[in-house]
Formats: sequence, structure tokens, C-alpha cells
Amino acid sequence: MKRLITIITLLALVSGCNSVGGAVAVINPLNFTTTGFYPLLIIGELETNLSSLVIDKTKATVTDFNVNPFEILPEKSLIYVMPAVITRSYEKSYDNYYSSLISRYLLMNNFAQVTNDLEKADFVLMASIDESPERRTGTNYSVISLSIMEKDERAVFYSNVVVKSKSDKNFYYHPSKAARPVKELTLLGFEELFQAGLPQAFGVAR
Repeated sequence: MKRLITIITLLALVSGCNSVGGAVAVINPLNFTTTGFYPLLIIGELETNLSSLVIDKTKATVTDFNVNPFEILPEKSLIYVMPAVITRSYEKSYDNYYSSLISRYLLMNNFAQVTNDLEKADFVLMASIDESPERRTGTNYSVISLSIMEKDERAVFYSNVVVKSKSDKNFYYHPSKAARPVKELTLLGFEELFQAGLPQAFGVAR
């Protein structure tokens, strides 16, 4: 109710009311100076969060991205993709879904051959994922790192990405809007790495 009163007040201030015959009001636009009108907009945003009606403030955003191709991998290199290491709430686990995703990506783009035999591999690819606890309010994030090394652990490629989503204290009819799910952020992070990061390990700039 407080927000609704604020909206009505702002509309009245911006539009201006003029009495006609004591019974009917007609609205006449007012001319505002820069110093007077913008503070009203700021107050309106603080009180009602009007911009949330047209802007999705929870949209996932890449806040950091780095890529370092120390060497270009030879064509048809044999790569062993290790199970991804996922850290959630300080607990580590191993995941084959993301390693399978990486393997399919390499094969579909003809970047390299994938082997299940570590001894036969020319290079080893490691994925590390650090996910925030799942939150409805506050900030969710996912940090993904990809490393390619020779079997003597000498790094030939490294890339990482940070994806975040923040909940929104939304407009009057929607008191709050939750941050995007963490798994969605992780998938978006991999999409960014696949588009602009990993191809550079094979001499492809996108």
C-alpha cells in the first residue's frame, strides 16, 4: 500500500492537476528543470523499483573472463578429459556430466581426439567448478576454470569465467524476484568458454 501511495503521489507531481469548475480535474503537463525532475525519478526508483518492470535485473552476467593459450595444440591431439571437480559449500565432488559435455564439444568441432586411456593421451584437460550455495535472495555465482596440461603437468592452456545473478527487490505486484539457479549459471559459463575460450587452445579465435 505504501508503494501504491508513492506511485500516485509521483504521478500527481509529474503530471500536475488543475481544478475545473470545482468538480472535474484535468491534467496539464508541467515543465521541470533538470534539478527538479531527476530527483523525483530517483525517489520513484528507490521507493517503487519501477525499472524492474522493463529490465530483468536478475539476468546472468559474465563478470570476469580470462583466456591464456600458452601453446597451440597440434591437430588431432589425443586428449584425456578428467571428471570435473565441483566445489559446493566447501565440499568437493567429481562429475562426469560436464566432462562428457567437454568431450562432445571437442569431437563435434574436430578440435581433438578424445581418449579414455590416460597413458595414450598427449594432453590432459581438467575442469574446476566453484558454485555458490543456492539462494533465492542475494547473489548466486559460478566460477569455471579449464586447464590443459601435458602429462608432466606443464600447462599449455588456461581459461576461466565468472557468472553471477543477483535477486531483485521487484515492483509493487512482485515483491521479489529470485536470482537465477546456480546450475543455469554454470551452463552459461561453459557456453562462454566454448565460444570464446577453449577454441583458442587450437588456434581458433572467435
